[in-house]
Amino acid sequence: MKLFELCEASSGYCVSIDIYHENTDCATYVETLEDETEDGHATSHYIDITQTSKIVLGMMARTGTLTKGHHVYMDNYYTSPELYDVLSSYDTYACGTVRINRKEVPKAFCSVKLKQDETIFRRRENLLALYHDKRDVHMLSTIHEAKSVMTNKVNRKTNEPIMKPSAIVDYIQKMGGVDLSDQIVQYYDVLRKCVKWWKKLYFHLFNMLVVNAYILHMKYSQKQKKRSHMDFRNTLVTELIESAPNALKPQRKGRKSEHLARLTERHFIGHCKPKPGAKEQKVTRDCIVCNGSSKNREGFKRKQTAYECIQCEKPMCNPECFMRYHTLKYYKPESNQESDSE
Repeated sequence: MKLFELCEASSGYCVSIDIYHENTDCATYVETLEDETEDGHATSHYIDITQTSKIVLGMMARTGTLTKGHHVYMDNYYTSPELYDVLSSYDTYACGTVRINRKEVPKAFCSVKLKQDETIFRRRENLLALYHDKRDVHMLSTIHEAKSVMTNKVNRKTNEPIMKPSAIVDYIQKMGGVDLSDQIVQYYDVLRKCVKWWKKLYFHLFNMLVVNAYILHMKYSQKQKKRSHMDFRNTLVTELIESAPNALKPQRKGRKSEHLARLTERHFIGHCKPKPGAKEQKVTRDCIVCNGSSKNREGFKRKQTAYECIQCEKPMCNPECFMRYHTLKYYKPESNQESDSE
């Protein structure tokens, strides 16, 4: 399974997540984006962009982070001049490594050969492309300028500080948001082998919810002492268990499970109550004890009674079936476990 994630760079907080399938939701969301033209009509210009560009654009639009001036860092799977131009039109800035076979990537990346630690820059409007050679590093950015900055590392041969392009330095520092989120999730992994794929996905998403809650606790908790990751999970489990008896339970369809309180509470027998508006006041119903399955009935006849338990509101013969129903766990006559009484 492939997951697309949008995470905060500093903490690893997962802002949005989408599951890859044939029609990925975040990519489909792009079709709802509209721009106003000069004549005042709304139109969409982003239906024909690549699928990877739709994923980034749709995920940011769906989370409300598209027009807020954010800086987005991504790897070469998503980066393209096409995507960066669209993000720039929405006041969103981006930086990331790029594959040289993308459309509109400068030809100098393929033709020029650099010496070690040399860098070339190419700019088109607000889009900056650079190629750095100690290892082949190709990058695009709408954030940075064409300049190099000093790093904390020193060249062993010359004892001079190592200079690197500012785009590469910031990319190394801020690209690890998704990796940080995955790292925290793996500390207390809950995945187990299972046949159903959706179970594995469910446990992973539930674990991510816990990690997001822990990150918010560490970031905003001021009144109380901040807990460690393990203490936070233990406290969460304890509170969930304590709140379970009062929690809302889902309504199940079909046959209701029997309550064994009938074996310990006080019960009284009375006549069967007629339905509201019924003409006959004396009614009979099928005994819940006598009437077993149709295969075990004598002559396939039903046994009816005019009595019922007032508390349980279930018809039963008096007194044999009444005593049997309120003293035996397995009260059906055909049951082989009649000896289990309480």
